[in-house]
Amino acid sequence: MPTEKKKKNYHLKNHLETAAILLFWILVWQAASMVIANDIFLPSPLEVAKALFGMLKTASFYRTIETSFLRITAGFVLGFLSAVLLSFLGFFLPFLHRLISPVLTVMKTVPVAAFVILFLVWSGSKHLSVWVAFFVTLPLLYQNIYTGLKQTDPELMEVAEVFDLPLHLSIRHLYFEAAKPYMQAGCRTAVGMSFKAGVAGEVICAASGTIGEGLYLSKIYLATDELFAWTIVIIVLSVFLEKVISLLFPTE
Repeated sequence: MPTEKKKKNYHLKNHLETAAILLFWILVWQAASMVIANDIFLPSPLEVAKALFGMLKTASFYRTIETSFLRITAGFVLGFLSAVLLSFLGFFLPFLHRLISPVLTVMKTVPVAAFVILFLVWSGSKHLSVWVAFFVTLPLLYQNIYTGLKQTDPELMEVAEVFDLPLHLSIRHLYFEAAKPYMQAGCRTAVGMSFKAGVAGEVICAASGTIGEGLYLSKIYLATDELFAWTIVIIVLSVFLEKVISLLFPTE
């Protein structure tokens, strides 16, 4: 019981501290807005909140976030599954790792804008954010998971070999557990990057009915309050997906 009470107090303290930090930066934002006194350059938090609530009242807003969220999430999931499969294959087949490493390096270093232009040529703008999120997620998660697999305890590997443990059990209880922390860390990073890259792709190609199109129109009409509101929406969606992933890979 005392331990549970300490945990509750700890979580409460963390929540209060987070709220205080958030309030501090909102006040800084408000002060900066008052000093600049230019709504186009920096709208106040209240103006952004009004813009956000105005967007929440429209049916098109929910269709837009559904479209972008599902496409970017699909790209992330495809990248995650591909990274898991390829990293395990690369670990057990070193030649495969050496073979695909140059491709993954190119995927990791080429600017998002270059990918967007290529995908526009190849498949159009409809599913562009899926492919952009996939190409951002895959190399990052592959490297993380592969690094985790390399940290597998050699002594445990020897024990598994001595007792002739079936491969599927070794993968589940030995290799997967070694890679799990690296997988968790990689997912947290990849979620944010996939959303940033996916929406950036939507902005570049002005994909119809997407968050990227909303950002693009906000820029065209100098509606900075809506631009900030869409940014808040992106952050919320990214955090939401990150929380879902944390439930799939709970920390002990």
